Amino acid sequence: MKKVWGNLLLFITSFMCVIALFGFGSINSKAATSVKAPTEVGFDRQFYTFKAVSEGYYTVFITNGDTKIYKSSEKKYRANTKSSTVPFFYESLDNFGKITLYVVCSPSPKNYNTLKKYQSDKECKITKVSKTLSQRTPKVEGIKVEVDNSRTPALRYKVTWESASTFKEIWIGNPKTRSKSAAYTSRSYFYVDMKDYEQPLEILAKSDDLNKFADSEPVTVTLPAVDLEKIYNKGSFEVDLTNGTYEVEDLVLLSTVEHLAMISEFDYKIANELSMEMDLDKNGSYDIVYKIDLSTYKNTISVLPTNSIRDQVTFVMPNDAKKDAMNDLSEDYRFYYETLKFVFSKPKSQDASDSNGTFSVNGLPVDTANIVSTVTVNGITYIIDRNGNAIAIKIASKKKASLNTVTAYGKTYPVIAIADNACKNNKKIKTVTIGSNVATIGKKAFYKCKKLKKVTIKANKSLIIGKGAFKKINKDAVIKLKGVKGSKKRKLLRAIKK
Repeated sequence: MKKVWGNLLLFITSFMCVIALFGFGSINSKAATSVKAPTEVGFDRQFYTFKAVSEGYYTVFITNGDTKIYKSSEKKYRANTKSSTVPFFYESLDNFGKITLYVVCSPSPKNYNTLKKYQSDKECKITKVSKTLSQRTPKVEGIKVEVDNSRTPALRYKVTWESASTFKEIWIGNPKTRSKSAAYTSRSYFYVDMKDYEQPLEILAKSDDLNKFADSEPVTVTLPAVDLEKIYNKGSFEVDLTNGTYEVEDLVLLSTVEHLAMISEFDYKIANELSMEMDLDKNGSYDIVYKIDLSTYKNTISVLPTNSIRDQVTFVMPNDAKKDAMNDLSEDYRFYYETLKFVFSKPKSQDASDSNGTFSVNGLPVDTANIVSTVTVNGITYIIDRNGNAIAIKIASKKKASLNTVTAYGKTYPVIAIADNACKNNKKIKTVTIGSNVATIGKKAFYKCKKLKKVTIKANKSLIIGKGAFKKINKDAVIKLKGVKGSKKRKLLRAIKK
């Protein structure tokens, strides 16, 4: 019996030790994490203020009736410290009428989205103060809108006003997305980027004494729409490389080169952050090295020994790239040259695919005197003649090619022919679509394009296909011939096999 009582006493003693170590420790832990409600809660001028009695995480709500018009993020404060912060309110919500300031203290981070969740959490302690604001801060007056060009070359609107209020809240509307963006300023002016649509601008004066006055009612002005292309499109630019090197201080040239690079109008490799080599005709050899001095925007362009361009190459900024440029986050990089030409030499013959300085379509030389310009669009080089027709003379190393029309210099030209050898030995091309404007496909135009598997020809009745145009392409290639029937179709199919 004594042994039983001895074991029982040992068990009771051990149990009490466990309670002492863990049970009382838990009670003490809870006591240690309890917090007290904040004091000295109220408004001081345009600030809300409170005193943190306990160390903890503090969140502020301001409501107008049941509507939340402000919520701060949780922030940790030490005991016996004071806070003083300007509350900026939310879109379309007003602090006129009865407003209530709630200051919440929690022992640990809660990150609740609503006041009700804090109120239902027993660990949180809340102090609130209410005010009825029956007067408003005077509206801003004397609003003026003018074009500002103080940051050349960027243009923007400068909006000025008169107001005794310290802070102004500004809402900029975007009718296209039906959205608004907010900004706050203590200045008497504000800059707004120009857009190709009207921008409603709301300006309200913030209260300088939230014990007496609500924010002002907003004043709305409309910023006029502008033709962005007229502002940012700087026309044509020619880089003269006939002497091997070209130098110019020009931010617009830098912007144009960067935007063309982003849409892969040419191939390039970065040497360092201020230099890159560029393969303008995408044939695998680099033609020029481009360097920029960002302190002066000095562009230095030099011809490389591996250059394969004999005369010139022209790039025309596609419409999508123009839009991207005009909406660039950096104001200065919104400007561009619509047409950028690199001139390596100025021979009498404008362009050439043959070693003697001429090129041909089905063996017939093209009259170079009839050529107006040479342009490269989406990796395909064309010549434009005096009649407004285009001939594709070079199809660069790209996977897909569509030949029917080309848009350059703001106009669309029909592609009436594909020159001899235009895509010969292209190692990347996989898909080709030839439209009904094309009347002639030159000799060996797609000869030895080993990866070319899909060809779609929307033929017109006068289409001529030169000898060997599709010879030695991929053995599994499928060539679809549309738009013709009967004997004409059979004749073209025979020509394809030659």
